[in-house]
Amino acid sequence: MCQVTLLVSSQNQFRQCERSLRSERGASLSDLMWHSVDVTHNHHRVSMTVDRSSHTRVHMPGTDVELSVDTLFVGGALGLNHPQIVNVSSGFRGCLDEAVFNELNLLSSLRPYANYESVHEVSLGCSHLFSATEHDAVHFFSSKAFISLPPWESEQEVVFECELHPSGNEDDGLVLYSAALQGGVVLEIRGGHLVAVVGTGEGSKTELYSDIKLHGNHTWYPIRLHILPHAVQLKIGEEFRQASLSPALHLLQLRGPLFLGGLEDQTWSDASRAGLGKLIGRGVSFRGCLREIKVNAQRTGLPHVSISRDITAGFQHHGRFEDSCRGA
Repeated sequence: MCQVTLLVSSQNQFRQCERSLRSERGASLSDLMWHSVDVTHNHHRVSMTVDRSSHTRVHMPGTDVELSVDTLFVGGALGLNHPQIVNVSSGFRGCLDEAVFNELNLLSSLRPYANYESVHEVSLGCSHLFSATEHDAVHFFSSKAFISLPPWESEQEVVFECELHPSGNEDDGLVLYSAALQGGVVLEIRGGHLVAVVGTGEGSKTELYSDIKLHGNHTWYPIRLHILPHAVQLKIGEEFRQASLSPALHLLQLRGPLFLGGLEDQTWSDASRAGLGKLIGRGVSFRGCLREIKVNAQRTGLPHVSISRDITAGFQHHGRFEDSCRGA
């Protein structure tokens, strides 16, 4: 279940005060439907209404009852350097329509203007990505493409599974990356062959190579990467590879998002310094399609993505994958 949270801040010459206002628990927003959100400020009271049925309010203390707006953020503030940005989440992912503030249409123009309006990673229309399900394939169509999923939780062991369809034009690309406290886990295609890498970033590293040549010939390859406390296993179709992990790699503590297909710009730089995988330093993303994605036996996919770039969804109809993931 997803809820709306509003962070309200007021400030006078003596102190700054913040209050958090959350929609009612029954107001679920994770149903791939359009929802209305209305926020009003009247003297000391800030009220929020979701879908005209969920009503919540908060009282702002102090003597100043005027709302002074210096900067207004719509969607998120990730990566923006502003002194008033505190306790802000990673940002909204989805579609907004008719965003109005005091009768001003905030979406009337999506073109940036110096010293007035900044626009980042926003486009017109509502992409079908936001109505996709876990059963829809993900198509990575550029050298900058990637998706970011929640952290790959690791205790004793972790498992990643998917079906992979490489592009017929590319023999190299990063498929998976998960950072650890030191080093991390990489799954990449080198010269058409899948390679799994587990390392600390300090010279201790284990690599597994597949003999199978991946072809972009309408073939989906089932992939399973299994990391145990003392070993790493890689399975592609019927081929199985296993290697022992050195003591330095036992109980690898993964952290941060699980990246598929590629990395965001800053993460490319961080991962390159760890020295894992030959393609990370070159910034080469996987080009092709992934489907049937599972993390620790739990199905995941586009509804769980927090950040993405240069991807489309392949929708399944009557057992066939239409769109670009049918054959790449």
